[in-house]
Amino acid sequence: MIQRLFAVGLGLQGTARLVDHPRAHERLEQAVDDVDATIREIRRTIFALGPDAGGGDVQAEATRLVERARGTLKFRPELDFVGPVRSLVTGDLAADVLAALSEALSNVSRHAHSSHVRVSLRAGSEVTLVVEDDGVGLPDDFAEGGLANIRERAARREGTVDLESAPGTGTRLTWSVPLRDTAH
Repeated sequence: MIQRLFAVGLGLQGTARLVDHPRAHERLEQAVDDVDATIREIRRTIFALGPDAGGGDVQAEATRLVERARGTLKFRPELDFVGPVRSLVTGDLAADVLAALSEALSNVSRHAHSSHVRVSLRAGSEVTLVVEDDGVGLPDDFAEGGLANIRERAARREGTVDLESAPGTGTRLTWSVPLRDTAH
């Protein structure tokens, strides 16, 4: 269902570029924003249900998210896991990692115009998610939007989000949080 909404949003966004009438363009952009907000709310609801709502295995769920991104990107992002991801990234931490990955892939699909995306998920003393693309890079005046959600999830876990980008060189998002005992 999220992918269908995402496709509708992309279609509306593409149509908005074709419309010269300012009010019609404004309405289409508002519809895109509304679809994006609906997608974020659905994701929040899903992840609030806990990791079992997504299947419970962070590697399998990350692989599914990357496979789904293929539909909008028109190519499959590279994906690799380093360290004991499956055993260390569980519970609420897995939900946060998957939400950050989903939002990052959504941003790449909507804005990057890339031909290559690489996703890496590492687990050790920290859990680090890296999503990098070879797209157009971030404009100077970009709106945080979904990135604010990614930052919030890292901050709640005393982690960081690093964003590297320059026009025409792509973007590299690094989401990193210290690994804590999630059993308590």
